[in-house]
Amino acid sequence: MKALDRLSVVTGILLAVLPAVPAAAFPVRTRDPGTGIFSGSAAVGRVVFNEASGGGADVSTLMVSAAVLYSPTTNSALGIELPYVERRLSTAEGSDVTRGAGDLMLLGRYKFFSRPAAGRRDQASAQLALSVPTGATNRRLRLAVPAPVRRALQPGTGTTDVIFDVAGGRFTTRYNFAGNVSYRWRNGGGSVQLGDEFTASPDGELFLFPHWTRARGFELLSLLELSYVHRQRTDFDGRAVRDSGGDELLLAPGLQWIATERFLLEVSVQLPLFQAVNGEQPTLDHSVLAGFRFVY
Repeated sequence: MKALDRLSVVTGILLAVLPAVPAAAFPVRTRDPGTGIFSGSAAVGRVVFNEASGGGADVSTLMVSAAVLYSPTTNSALGIELPYVERRLSTAEGSDVTRGAGDLMLLGRYKFFSRPAAGRRDQASAQLALSVPTGATNRRLRLAVPAPVRRALQPGTGTTDVIFDVAGGRFTTRYNFAGNVSYRWRNGGGSVQLGDEFTASPDGELFLFPHWTRARGFELLSLLELSYVHRQRTDFDGRAVRDSGGDELLLAPGLQWIATERFLLEVSVQLPLFQAVNGEQPTLDHSVLAGFRFVY
């Protein structure tokens, strides 16, 4: 039932906390390789709604997150994020809900490669993030469910996670390409140990009507992001849980509106292309994301 833990779906979402800069765009779900082109701070707000079904259960997850990012230099960035999480489980026996603050995440990023050229900019960066188990893991459920399912439905994971990823991309005035690979090590969690996760995500972006929009002081982009996610099985009392772990290939079209030099809005809808999970467990039906980024 590890697919119930939809925090993994937003691993890339939690890490993509980059400031909006003039005439620049950023991936929505794929981690951006940049750190900003100036020293400053940014605020990021996002709402993500996921629905999953299978194994005799329907699961919906609402996550509202707030993050701040500070760039002390043009090649580095530090960030912190705290989400609010609500999960709802529906089965033939009834429905139940848990809600509360999720796990706090701290991150540091360093841009180790940057090569500007006429009409384009190539760059790459590495990021290290720490997810601290500040979210609740003891919310009571009325429904009788196994312990691994009960843990997956909690606002917090109960694990101290280390996430490392590398991202790269090319940015132009007409199109952008970016991609990242990441690995999430999960540590702790008591009798329920969630499995590690590997994610690979390429992203393509195209500026829409560039001459018309730029003449009016804003930018409009279309995005297409692909995500491959591999999850290891959950362990319960030292034994692998049969109905957990697996592989997913997800596609997310989206739009991004760079309204001003300091503010942008974005929306993305993620859908499954291929799912190969172990046993019977809910798998993602769709994920809707809406957010903003503001430089101050």
